[in-house]
Amino acid sequence: MRVIGAIFYFFPVFVAFSRRNDEGAYSPWRVLLVDLFLGWTIIGWLYSWDLALRGFVSPRSTLFDRPPDGDQSYSPQGPARPIWGAAEPAAPRVCQCTTCNGQRQEDCIVCKGRGTWYEQPRTANGIAVLAGCDYCQRSGKIRCRTCNGQGHVPC
Repeated sequence: MRVIGAIFYFFPVFVAFSRRNDEGAYSPWRVLLVDLFLGWTIIGWLYSWDLALRGFVSPRSTLFDRPPDGDQSYSPQGPARPIWGAAEPAAPRVCQCTTCNGQRQEDCIVCKGRGTWYEQPRTANGIAVLAGCDYCQRSGKIRCRTCNGQGHVPC
């Protein structure tokens, strides 16, 4: 009867080691320590079950693990994780674009931001003609040429 009780007591540990989830907080060794020292309480035993079952990704492929829409970079196990203890690669630093000040647009280089203007009369009746810039479609703004309209550049 004591053997059955011990198997029942350490069953979360058996499950954790069978899953071989060696990722930091979810490692089977941590499940063993939690179950050994806190498993005598109901909450400790349930917590060891939580650690044993959390974060597990099945190594087996199923019918539903096909790449979505032909994406060859898709992996059913999710994104590649670094080796335990290795640091995550740092995200590239970006700074605000100094040309457009993060606004993603700059003044048109042809009309210098005016968009439209009146031209001097060329006819005898003396009526000024409204002219417009075709480069910026009369808005006076174009996409920033430095950041390509993103508002930020690498530092």
